[in-house]
Amino acid sequence: MKKSLIYLAAIVSLLLTSCANDDTNHHEEQSNGITSEEISNGLKGGMKAFRVDFTKPIIFEYTTAVEKDSIIDSIVKDLYEVELKSHLDENNQLILDELAVNILINDFDKTITLQPEPITQVLIYSSSPGDTDDEKCGGQEGDGWKSYGKCYDESCVSSKSAEAADDLSYQLGNNKCLDVRVKRNALYARICARVISC
Repeated sequence: MKKSLIYLAAIVSLLLTSCANDDTNHHEEQSNGITSEEISNGLKGGMKAFRVDFTKPIIFEYTTAVEKDSIIDSIVKDLYEVELKSHLDENNQLILDELAVNILINDFDKTITLQPEPITQVLIYSSSPGDTDDEKCGGQEGDGWKSYGKCYDESCVSSKSAEAADDLSYQLGNNKCLDVRVKRNALYARICARVISC
């Protein structure tokens, strides 16, 4: 029995020593430099704690494209966590809460400005073929919005936003910013974008 305890204690001490050496080596490796994968993983982990307040404008700063994408993904994720209600009116028409946010991306200043609009109630109807992109996007004729379609989940919103950024990137330059609008209700989200003066 004593031999078993001594043998067990020896194994435990070897394991502890081995783990301590691994930690020391790991810290030495980290002090020599941080890989882009580690930066990416750290950002993803760190952004989970941050919550977007959709009641007031917020300015986020970023230094890398990875940080910019992480901020936008967090905004979209939090947008899908907002509870939006629906009800039937006296005419049995479906009325939905809708939250619209503009995400203004200024690559020159490396800022993202979130501009939420108050939650409104909208009557859901099929868009008529004559509706312009400006109207579909909640704007007025001549606002310059381009609709990138409807999405039914947050991954689609992220990919459509990236598509819009890629599509309009050639127009970006001095004092020009990408303005992405996401209009979300309980059924779907519409993604729109335009290039505006910063």
